[in-house]
Amino acid sequence: DFTQFKMITALGFFVLALMSKEAAIVLPALLVSVIFFFEEKKWTFRPYLKTIPFWIVALGYLYLRSTLLNFDQDFSFFKTENLYTQNITYRVYTFFATLPNYVELLFFPHDLHIDRKFSVYTDMLNAKVLLGLGLVISASAVLILNFLRRPLLIWPAWIILWFAAAYAPHTGILVPMNSLFLEHWMYSPSIGLCMGLGALVEWSLQKKQSLKKLTAVVISITVIILSTLTYKQNRVWSNPITLYSHILNHNPSVARVRHNLAMHFSEVGDLTRALEEYEAVLKTQGDYPQTYHNMGRIYRTQGKLDLAEQSFLKALELSPNFFPSLGELANLYSAKGDHINAEKYGELYNQVRGQ
Repeated sequence: DFTQFKMITALGFFVLALMSKEAAIVLPALLVSVIFFFEEKKWTFRPYLKTIPFWIVALGYLYLRSTLLNFDQDFSFFKTENLYTQNITYRVYTFFATLPNYVELLFFPHDLHIDRKFSVYTDMLNAKVLLGLGLVISASAVLILNFLRRPLLIWPAWIILWFAAAYAPHTGILVPMNSLFLEHWMYSPSIGLCMGLGALVEWSLQKKQSLKKLTAVVISITVIILSTLTYKQNRVWSNPITLYSHILNHNPSVARVRHNLAMHFSEVGDLTRALEEYEAVLKTQGDYPQTYHNMGRIYRTQGKLDLAEQSFLKALELSPNFFPSLGELANLYSAKGDHINAEKYGELYNQVRGQ
């Protein structure tokens, strides 16, 4: 029947979502929170039985991800061993510390940028850690009260359940993530916040009709403020140069972002600015062959063949099999009439590419 068709279709899309982005693993937990929010018989187990197929698919995927689909032979997204990855207690402390920051961003979105600096917290008696712990305890108390003294207001419990389900893969507690704090991890959790606040407004208006005018004013002001912030942020995101420059204004030490900025300066023909950014990258990360390679290409374009040669050779010092520089050196030596070296690097290029 149509209900079975919808279930099969939903499961199919769930599988496709898992294969495209692993964060979709939270769907079964999100479904539980949705049932809790909308189902009248939310305090019985029967409404939640319909989520069982999704839990089976999720568990099956986790098994495959740790065996057949574990291409990196590692279930960790953080590939280096450090203080954070080696100590689960520190990961718990750091998770607590992220919560106040995320709550601040959700209610007061400001200074939005990716590649944020965030410290690893190693002390429980830290103000941010304690504040985050307080938020977790308060949220747990709301859920327990809803269970013991039902029915209470559903919207706070809904916000907590949805947030917990959506944010669960990014806590870094069980599986260390490759970042500690990212704004886009709040995209899905914010859905629950908006729906919950909407339910709160609806409940308030039902209880007190006189609040309609005040509510309209508050909503209008909020829309204007958020629209203005969105406009400003869209200007930042309008092109790669403004995006990367914005990030570096907040966090100048991110070599990867500065390298991307240099590449885009090169693409638009601003070779002087590109070289400046590449040189700034080398001050913080001098072991990246791509930086020297790209500088060599700029020098070659400017006709500075000796500097180009030095840059390509430096890239090969760092990575002897970096074939783009092998090919560039072969062409450069050929242009200079050095046929011996041109043949040498041409053969090396073909050997590496043929491996």
